[in-house]
Amino acid sequence: MPNKDKPSNKRIKVSIRNRKKVLYDGSVFSLSSFNDLGEFSVLPQHANFVSLVKKSVTLNKGTSEEKVFELERGLINVDEDGVQIYVGI
Repeated sequence: MPNKDKPSNKRIKVSIRNRKKVLYDGSVFSLSSFNDLGEFSVLPQHANFVSLVKKSVTLNKGTSEEKVFELERGLINVDEDGVQIYVGI
């Protein structure tokens, strides 16, 4: 039986940037954020997806590697290359 406290070893590449610089570039187990429909999560092998995001982006939620990026709004693009988030647009 899988251990709920230990994340999968599969990862997804994530890039978070604003107009001036890259805020994060690396691989994560999961990503969570909010859009007009509520909270959503992106995991490795997620379907292609584009959405406006708001409030925050949380990487590796619920793990010791958790990292939160507060934001007013942004755009998320998920494709076969990973996740790209553009903040402040």
